[in-house]
Amino acid sequence: MLLSDIRKFIHSVGEVTITDLTIKFNLDRDELETPLNILIQKGYIKKDKPLVNIGGGSKCSGCPMGCKPKEAESCSPLPNFTIYKWVKD
Repeated sequence: MLLSDIRKFIHSVGEVTITDLTIKFNLDRDELETPLNILIQKGYIKKDKPLVNIGGGSKCSGCPMGCKPKEAESCSPLPNFTIYKWVKD
């Protein structure tokens, strides 16, 4: 996925959550890392403090991915992930 595609996607949703998961961009962690860093450096997205310890009985507890309950079974968030928010032009 090209940087322009990522920027277009982020712009289309206005605010986006990007995690170490592959849900949003369908990329593995290594592929996602570089474009993410570029976006941060260029100021297109800002990095909020990481959410640590999702915990709780539900895998969705405290998770910002916005999954529907029926999708929760297939979601396995990592213990640490970070929220990134789109910075409007």
